[in-house]
Amino acid sequence: MTSLTGQSPTKSERPHLTHSEETASDIVRRVRHLRPSTEVRQVMQYNNIHYFIIGEIVAHLTKDTYHTYIQTHILDPLEMVSSYYNSTVAKETGQMAQSFVRTEVNTSQCAEVWSERDELDRSCFGRPFPVPLYAKGDGLFLAAVGGLASSTADMVSAAPLSTSCQLT
Repeated sequence: MTSLTGQSPTKSERPHLTHSEETASDIVRRVRHLRPSTEVRQVMQYNNIHYFIIGEIVAHLTKDTYHTYIQTHILDPLEMVSSYYNSTVAKETGQMAQSFVRTEVNTSQCAEVWSERDELDRSCFGRPFPVPLYAKGDGLFLAAVGGLASSTADMVSAAPLSTSCQLT
């Protein structure tokens, strides 16, 4: 989905998705109050809030939650048994990989060494810092925004089947 709505929430307007007690419906109801940052259809601005809207549309049309609909009509037919929207369930499997981000990268020193020796040194790598799971609780309200955790095996085995799967 390409977003040309002119809506790119400022930091103060953006919901704090990972620590919010709001539901997807609450967030969708607030969209009308966001001020455009550009004219409509002028600039592509990435905005996950629009995926909340898609999730709410699916829920409204199917009379089911987004994650349940996707599980029943896509993941189950494709036999994706190691794919989860519920982060609590995903953690309980013991198969979740720990994500890391590099902190304390000395970009100035790294650039200097790179330009002098055409190689990277330790200053370029910083220190690994573990990143906590993306949401508190079960994370189900983030399902439509990209809340699916899936194994490589599921993704690889489902790829050929996905072209022949009938969605209802």
